[in-house]
Amino acid sequence: MRVAVDDDLSGIKERLRREGYRVVGMDQAGVADVVVTSGVDKNVMGYHDIVTRGRIVEARGRTPEEIVREVARLS
Repeated sequence: MRVAVDDDLSGIKERLRREGYRVVGMDQAGVADVVVTSGVDKNVMGYHDIVTRGRIVEARGRTPEEIVREVARLS
């Protein structure tokens, strides 16, 4: 499963890699299965019309464990 993760969430990226997920940058959010962002209100990639086939997981206010569980639930 391909997971796009905000650059400022490096700890989450590493945790997801250890769990066996294919972690990609936000430049590949359009083809990711799940997108993990540090805030839904954040303008990822500088566009207002980003389309992704994946689901969005907001990381703000959540522990890494909660984020990994949410990604697993969505897979």
